[in-house]
Amino acid sequence: MIYRRPSKKPVFSEALDTGRVVLPKLFRRLSSWEVNRYAKMVTGGFWKYLKDHKDRCYLTSEFLAGPTSATVYALHDFVDPDGFVTVWPEDLVFRESASRLIGPGGGTVKW
Repeated sequence: MIYRRPSKKPVFSEALDTGRVVLPKLFRRLSSWEVNRYAKMVTGGFWKYLKDHKDRCYLTSEFLAGPTSATVYALHDFVDPDGFVTVWPEDLVFRESASRLIGPGGGTVKW
């Protein structure tokens, strides 16, 4: 990668923005896997790493038809063993884990 210092007055051009796109969740998993693989903290390929993380998602079409009846899939269901994603980014809705708000003292904030 080459760092390019941003312009003082950047101009976005949709026509020039033709690079590849990676889903943010997939990028985070891929970068973590690569670092852990380099450090010899994981074995196996990227597909196995995804399978072990159990990220859940829905097909957008099924989710929009009825979120409570949509089938829950694993992210690795949409990535083949060679690492190619088999759906477009807009075809997936991710199921996020519950979160909690942490206060200044490190404890959970009660509402």
